[in-house]
Amino acid sequence: MEGYRQSPPHERRVLFDRYRLKDWAGRVVSIGSLGTRCFVGPFISAEGHSLVLQFKEAGPSVLDPYAGRGE
Repeated sequence: MEGYRQSPPHERRVLFDRYRLKDWAGRVVSIGSLGTRCFVGPFISAEGHSLVLQFKEAGPSVLDPYAGRGE
């Protein structure tokens, strides 16, 4: 989770830090992402607001050989 937390820009990280993970579940993904790991996690803030995020393993884009790596 800490690796994911460090990945978004600061303004999104500030929002993410308001929530705490309550649980998580593995999810079977569709044909285009077969073989990648995917998880769904419900989060809750101190004020009781809820947020559900999907975490999906990312691989290289099929366009990398043609357009270069995007940022």
